[in-house]
Amino acid sequence: MSRTVCITVNYNGLDDTVRCIESLLQLSDPPHIVVVDNGSSEKGTVEKLSGIHGIKFIALGENFGFGRANNIGIRWAFENLDCEFVFLLNNDATVKPDTLSHLELLLDKNGAAGIATPRIVFADNPTVLWCGRGNIDFGIGSVILPGHMGLADAPQAMLEGDTEFACGCAMLIRRSVLEQVGGFDPRFFMYEEDVELSIRVRNTGWKIWYVPQAIVAHRSQGSLRKKEERNIGRFNPRNPHLAFYLYHTILNRLLNMSIHARGINALNFLVVFPMYWFPRLIIYVLHGKWVAVVAIKNGVQDYFASRKQPFVNELCCAQRGISPESGR
Repeated sequence: MSRTVCITVNYNGLDDTVRCIESLLQLSDPPHIVVVDNGSSEKGTVEKLSGIHGIKFIALGENFGFGRANNIGIRWAFENLDCEFVFLLNNDATVKPDTLSHLELLLDKNGAAGIATPRIVFADNPTVLWCGRGNIDFGIGSVILPGHMGLADAPQAMLEGDTEFACGCAMLIRRSVLEQVGGFDPRFFMYEEDVELSIRVRNTGWKIWYVPQAIVAHRSQGSLRKKEERNIGRFNPRNPHLAFYLYHTILNRLLNMSIHARGINALNFLVVFPMYWFPRLIIYVLHGKWVAVVAIKNGVQDYFASRKQPFVNELCCAQRGISPESGR
């Protein structure tokens, strides 16, 4: 039996999800697979996914958001499976035959590592890097991805080691880590929840380890963009989903920094964040994108309500006295 359970969340991405599952099932030692559907309206979703042999399908009646849907899948796995690792994988991503074994081997060898994260390339062009290492930037309140959009086999992209960020698209995390720190923060509906979790994991003493030998191919923005749409920058004025991206990004970056930024990091954020977004706001005005301006305003307003809500550990798992040094 596999030591790993894979959680993937579907939202109106049936074809992507089927490809994702197929790539997992072709592994020599396939993980347990849990698919959580976030209230998809796409015809045939429930019938198709619930009919795939060997997976657990959880259908939600509404869209709970990315983080909460993952939490629901993780909690089911903890209550029903004796798993050691949890592999979080976007439904618009596929794995190579040896991806999971590389990540599992790293956690077996490195007891201080709580999360192993792969090299993520564009599915449409695997020679281009989507995400390798990540550095937390408290000025912009998010993460910087060195090598993003560069060559996937550049020296920087091939350098294994400690990193500050594990991308929510694909990460292998110890069950013991999730039991210790909890799952995704349910206040984050979508975006930046992986940044928050990365900071929380590292603040408890665990390391995040980048493993470039493990490769994941990602379609990017698969839950929003249509099949015929090309991938456009998230904050590009021509992005048809610009208002959605801006609202959740502004709200969640403000919330994330209110949770974790202290001292010089808080000062850095207060100075740099407005300077980062003001020129973009001007661009949206010049392009007549008033929906973007309204989305930013609403994100700021809703942040003040969100910050009053406490973090809720939706996994509700018993603590086992785990320490990063033991790896157990």
